[in-house]
Amino acid sequence: MAAITHEEIESEEAFRASARAWIRANLPDGWLAGPRREPRRLVDRFKFRHEWHRRLYRGGWMGLHWPKCCGGRGLSLVEQILFNEEAAAVEAPPIANWVGVELVGPTLIRWGSEEQQQNYLPRILSGDDIWCQAWSEPNAGSDLANVETTAVREGGDFLITGHKRWTSWAQFASHCVVLTRTGSSSLRHKSLSCFIVPLSQPGITVCPIAMANREAEENDVYFSQVRVPAQNMLGPPHDGWRVVLTAMEHARGTATLFRAVELQGMLKRLLRSAKTARAGAGLADCRIRHRLTLLQTEIEALTCLAYRKLGELKKGLNTTATASVEKLIWSRLSQEITGLALQLEGLNALTGRSDNDEIWPGQWCDSLFRAKGTAIEGGTDEIQRNIIARRVLDLMV
Repeated sequence: MAAITHEEIESEEAFRASARAWIRANLPDGWLAGPRREPRRLVDRFKFRHEWHRRLYRGGWMGLHWPKCCGGRGLSLVEQILFNEEAAAVEAPPIANWVGVELVGPTLIRWGSEEQQQNYLPRILSGDDIWCQAWSEPNAGSDLANVETTAVREGGDFLITGHKRWTSWAQFASHCVVLTRTGSSSLRHKSLSCFIVPLSQPGITVCPIAMANREAEENDVYFSQVRVPAQNMLGPPHDGWRVVLTAMEHARGTATLFRAVELQGMLKRLLRSAKTARAGAGLADCRIRHRLTLLQTEIEALTCLAYRKLGELKKGLNTTATASVEKLIWSRLSQEITGLALQLEGLNALTGRSDNDEIWPGQWCDSLFRAKGTAIEGGTDEIQRNIIARRVLDLMV
């Protein structure tokens, strides 16, 4: 590996200082003074994140490592990491179009036609278009090769019919990447194709799913003879499996750094809760201090693993197994952080009271319900363990 030069170090430090100054000057009003919390209602939270997204775009901080021809700044992943670290230091809000920027955009750069890239990439970065992904179905969750939604050719169009489930934030999205079957079901993953579908098309119904935390981030999406032009196919015909793998590589690869940033923010709030907790022992209990220390260590380890993944991706290595390890770690950590928070809050977590004014009433309880979903979304923990057993430990035939 080539040594990093003094000039490169100076350039990166200058970039970090620029990012730090801009972030601190442009955070939502009162964010640094506290409390650093988003609106509780989902629709208000989306609007809050959308405004932050647009502010980042106007400042030139979206798509840092995207190629310039695709609307990005053409920087390296190092600059993107430095920016993420500075955002994490002040617990900056997430962006509204995370699926578009982190999953769909890189997939379009890899598989999209020139026309698709010109039409969609600039609007993804600006936040003018909000994207979701429609992959999972009632009978095709972790086993995406069992997709039953069909796309049937009719002249110059395809007619899409089927039912997608667990489509995150679809009620706010304008576009969707839909995984369909375009051949015989007996061919499994060899007869799948992806399509870009505007959610304004006739025949689409979005039904939010009420979750245990009273939110409805996830949705059922129904497609009834939805007409989509053939040029909206993303990638070659019957090659949707590789398109999905590209997106998932980013979801479980580069996006892990964003997960680590979120976990760092959660841990900071947890530490402040521990300092102010009156219901439980808080930091006076050595066992609580020990658990907090372990959580911090494991988040740092996850961050290092994500950095290693970036190096593997740049070398063109297969990162599927490493991604499964990452997914297991952040799934477990999010549940452990919220679980410990409820222990510290005691009955206040159920009554809606809190000793920490940085969280809304009942937020830790809501967060725990949401964290339970991390063991399911993006491939269940059981599926990830099977992948690790097969591809890392060679335990299964």
